[in-house]
Amino acid sequence: MTRDQAARAGCRFLDGFVTDVRPAEEEGIDGFGLALDTGEVFRAEYVIAASWSDADYLDELGLDIDDRGSKRFVRTTEDGPAAGRTGVAGLYAAGRLADGYHQTVVAAGNGARVALTLIHDAEVPFYHDWTAPEGYFTDRDRELPPAIEEISDEERRRRERESMAVMREYFADPHPDEPTPHPSLVEDN
Repeated sequence: MTRDQAARAGCRFLDGFVTDVRPAEEEGIDGFGLALDTGEVFRAEYVIAASWSDADYLDELGLDIDDRGSKRFVRTTEDGPAAGRTGVAGLYAAGRLADGYHQTVVAAGNGARVALTLIHDAEVPFYHDWTAPEGYFTDRDRELPPAIEEISDEERRRRERESMAVMREYFADPHPDEPTPHPSLVEDN
């Protein structure tokens, strides 16, 4: 579902593991050159590195690394509006690689904060973080804050119906797999 949403927003997907990240200026372009384990090499203007605590594939970038033997963490800015920035412009680190906690939901939350930092740094021309009723700001002679879009009641209802239809489609059928119980609940055979 999230992959489809990202595709609708224009994202491109490449399957594989990144084995190397280098400054792209070596290749005469801005951003980064990334190599996949499939042998494919591509360019990215921005990178969010979010792997286990092994920063070896980032060694060519001269990052500030917290080396703890078997674990190597990328040092980043603290949480807040600058979450995840590294010492290399355009490169961000999130989750365990940035010395975050292991838990999935915590790492996902950190990744979301870092993604918002990237979005704000990128100054994307058309990005709406949330909507407000038509006139909420402009009728009060206030400028729209960044990342806000005013919409009419009709447009809000149209978007709501569209979203509900998409959700019904995704959740029409039960999940094909049985839930995986905690190991302490599995009976010995």
